[in-house]
Amino acid sequence: MKGKLWLRLMKQQKIKQDLVIPADQDNWQEALIQGCHQLDISAPVILLRHLRDWVEYSQTRFLSDDFIDHFPFDKLEVEYFEEGKRPAPSDDYQNA
Repeated sequence: MKGKLWLRLMKQQKIKQDLVIPADQDNWQEALIQGCHQLDISAPVILLRHLRDWVEYSQTRFLSDDFIDHFPFDKLEVEYFEEGKRPAPSDDYQNA
């Protein structure tokens, strides 16, 4: 599926920089590398927990420990979305 990848560089709970780029949901790692290059940061190491979050939520976050080079932010949040498509309703009874 074609959509977009939203990358957010976070520091103290605030978005310091962000970027939206075209992406394939199944090939999001390529878009992530491309986005990191545009944001002038190194690409993070993708671990099993990142892949699990991606499969379950179409989003994941990378902490500074997930980067080999110096990472001057608290985290990198990555989220996939399709324009014009509404998110599925939550199964959480508190959101009903």
